[in-house]
Amino acid sequence: MIKERLRHRAAKTIVASSHDELRNAIASFGTYLARPAFSRGGTHLLTNHGARAGADAIEDFAPTSTNPWIVQEYVEGPDACSLSIARDGKIVVHCTYEPAIAATGGWSVKLRSIDDFGGRAIAEKICERFSFTGFIGFDYRRTPDGGFFMIECNPRTSAGIFLMPPEWIGEAVLGDPGEPRTVEAGRTVQYDFDLIDRSIVRLPPRELIRTLLETPDAFLKPGDVMPALCFFISTYHWANVAKREHIDADTAFIGDISWDGTPMPNAG
Repeated sequence: MIKERLRHRAAKTIVASSHDELRNAIASFGTYLARPAFSRGGTHLLTNHGARAGADAIEDFAPTSTNPWIVQEYVEGPDACSLSIARDGKIVVHCTYEPAIAATGGWSVKLRSIDDFGGRAIAEKICERFSFTGFIGFDYRRTPDGGFFMIECNPRTSAGIFLMPPEWIGEAVLGDPGEPRTVEAGRTVQYDFDLIDRSIVRLPPRELIRTLLETPDAFLKPGDVMPALCFFISTYHWANVAKREHIDADTAFIGDISWDGTPMPNAG
């Protein structure tokens, strides 16, 4: 397997393609986390550990061969992520980051770039092995011994894009990227709309005001309010969709950007 060839630790994983396989896989772990292989945002999640333990029931889900689930051992430790831009198997821009403030569900509301702890070397090997061109992100859990487990790979843009200087992104994608670039530790960015939504994260008033004043918003840029305006409008829209269809707002928000394994429409 590729993880043996790369000589890194990854969470033990079982793929389940039926309800019985899902149940048996879960039973094989002491603490576990299970979700659809084709999913985003953790909208469907089974776990017996952490903040979302018992939130969903196994009886509500039925994996199939085209929409399998992955079941992993639950790995303790702080979260960390990386995002790289690669050209022909070579990483040209790289950012390692962590959640400075996390929502109850675990996803990042405020991001902070950090020094690489070993994940970049793994990302470089994977990009080189597949001659990868594009954006690719990895999620990790760091361990007390100074090591880490790789949890998942996302071959797309992710939140780390907000920590990369825009000119680096443009040159990496459209121009001459030059020498490899690494985002320095200590850069921060956040989602202001999420911070002030108490259903997502609850901060003491003084801490909330301080972080709103000290940290730049991911979408609101000087001289360009359109990204923030569009985000606000879309959030309001999908909240109404969720209310109308009796689903949670996160499920509504990612509904048309998350693939569930079913055949794609014929674009021709």
